[in-house]
Amino acid sequence: MGDIGLLNVRGYVATLGYAKKEINEGVLNCANDYAMAVFDEDEDIYTRVAGFGGDVDLIDTSTEAAVATYYSLNVRNIRPPEAVAMLGSDSKTASLQLGAAAYMDMQAARFLGSDPAPHAAALKFITDRGNVSEADIKKFMAQGIAAAVDAEFGKVSFLLRNSKTNPVIDHNAVLTYSPNQGYTLIYEGAYTTNGHQEITASTLDALLAEMGRRKTDFDQTGIDQVRAEAALIPAVSQSGKTGKVEPRTLVAHGLTAFYTARTRQEMTEALKIIEGICVIRLYPLKYSGQQEKDKAIETEHAIYAALGALNLELSDIVLRETNSLILALQSNKLALENVLNRVERDLISYQQ
Repeated sequence: MGDIGLLNVRGYVATLGYAKKEINEGVLNCANDYAMAVFDEDEDIYTRVAGFGGDVDLIDTSTEAAVATYYSLNVRNIRPPEAVAMLGSDSKTASLQLGAAAYMDMQAARFLGSDPAPHAAALKFITDRGNVSEADIKKFMAQGIAAAVDAEFGKVSFLLRNSKTNPVIDHNAVLTYSPNQGYTLIYEGAYTTNGHQEITASTLDALLAEMGRRKTDFDQTGIDQVRAEAALIPAVSQSGKTGKVEPRTLVAHGLTAFYTARTRQEMTEALKIIEGICVIRLYPLKYSGQQEKDKAIETEHAIYAALGALNLELSDIVLRETNSLILALQSNKLALENVLNRVERDLISYQQ
């Protein structure tokens, strides 16, 4: 699949001209140009997809808009470039992306107590077309979850502050790291000379050396800050790793277990893995010195960002539950430790 990952359905339908407010509220304007084009060009698909949920005679949900505008071939070919970039022309890959989104929404709905039927209907529509199976979709979904977790664990965002540069002073910055691509610093903002800028290097020292050559953008204060921020990237710091399995591996495992669970109880148990990392592994580090505290905070940010990238409501639930557990830490500590230890043993056994 290369770099093809999970589809952000809300982001995708926004490229089709739907307003942010209606996307967030969950009821789309049925008079959208692309939705109406599906009706004009392929009424059978419009009718079948509209029946997923909401008003069964109208395309009025994000899932319906995404599925209808892709599987109506004439409409697929007139989508804006931004939509094509998110959901391309390869039908199998797009079916995997749409199928994974429907499957994950179905599972989240089951856990949150809302109706999973519209998402199940979308999943059936996609698999009935014959180029992907539910097993294919679940495999792609698991890979996408792991990639989403890796992406959040591989970066830090911060305000990069120089002390002597002129006219450039501060930048909004994101520093990323991956074993295969090395380090990338992206910086931009009101003080950046030429808008969005980027530095990529195989090592941190090489990246810092390039920063030193860009004297209108950085001084030694800014360079030193980037060196310090690099140590806080969760994939680098592995903050909270007191066992034999990295936190990001545990998070990816927990999220995959959640989205493939057969029962709500299994979903609850899967989320305990993530809650255990936050409560047992990270919370104590906030009282172990400033550097460990900063590492723990960045790792927490990565965990909740990964959760939020998949489902914002789920992220909020885990955050509330984690805070509740911290307030009652002593009484819950043993149970959460047992969950983490069991999962680590299972993962180590699997890896061997």
